[in-house]
Amino acid sequence: MNLRYEGFSTAQQGIIAADYARMLTMADRTLGHGAPLVTWFGAADRDMLMRRLRAMHTVVHAPNRTITFVNRIGGVLKVEYKSLYNAQLMPENSPGVDLQGVYAYVFPTDRRDEFGTGNTGGVMSHVGSGMRIYLADEYFSGDDAERASTIYHEVTHKVLCTEDYSYERDECLSFAATPAKAMGNAENYGFFLRAC
Repeated sequence: MNLRYEGFSTAQQGIIAADYARMLTMADRTLGHGAPLVTWFGAADRDMLMRRLRAMHTVVHAPNRTITFVNRIGGVLKVEYKSLYNAQLMPENSPGVDLQGVYAYVFPTDRRDEFGTGNTGGVMSHVGSGMRIYLADEYFSGDDAERASTIYHEVTHKVLCTEDYSYERDECLSFAATPAKAMGNAENYGFFLRAC
């Protein structure tokens, strides 16, 4: 994977690169851990879930892909999402959404029809220049594992078409009772990554 940076200091770039490397090590463990699967995804279809985890593994390890990290610290967002796939531009005179308290975000690519059909070939089709992760105010305040899982979380939006139903641990755990919701929530993958 090639990493690019827009607007970060050399020191910040080093932190992001280390976080990405840590995420890769953690992602390597996701394919062989059964117990955390049940904790975070309940009785989800194991074939589908493993297909999704393998797709993530393939994308984050792809040597010919580029992820661009964009500095949005202190920025505002002028697009409001009712869901990841229902964007609405804010009025021109709107001050936008303050990114205080936000770790990172991505602009999703609507690929819902490509995934879940049993053909993972389409999963790899998207991620060229569109693989941009915007790091916001809280990113550098997280610990090493949290920053690594934040990157993984954001990539799930791009690769697996996940939503942000919740970031709260207890609520994400409760999604395991509804496996489709758990597999559709980006933070379930983040917590799962940390558990492996």
